[in-house]
Amino acid sequence: IESWLPSVGEDFEAGSPSVITDDKSGTLYYTRLYSNSYNYISFEAEYRWDENPYSFFEKDNKDVEEIMLNGETIYFYENMGVTVSTWRVGNTEFSIMTDLGMNELKQIFEESFGGAQDENY
Repeated sequence: IESWLPSVGEDFEAGSPSVITDDKSGTLYYTRLYSNSYNYISFEAEYRWDENPYSFFEKDNKDVEEIMLNGETIYFYENMGVTVSTWRVGNTEFSIMTDLGMNELKQIFEESFGGAQDENY
């Protein structure tokens, strides 16, 4: 799961990962918090045993932005002052929530996984 975490740089200290398995829902939950004196980045992943292709996210009234990196669509949006990115690979859904700005979060992805493949970015 951590192979899908973008590199957040040396400025952030990594907290201990948390892994919870919910046999009732058939889901493994993984979370890890990265922080420094000023900002935080929360990485979350949900692995589902059954392939459920539907997810729901809350967001504010701003548009959702998309970029393609390594063949995966990464969605960027805001909700209540928090910048969020989400993407899905197979049965695993990933998200990052942060108090960094949208462009800063996109830059983290670009530096970690290569340049955006979307001419609108």
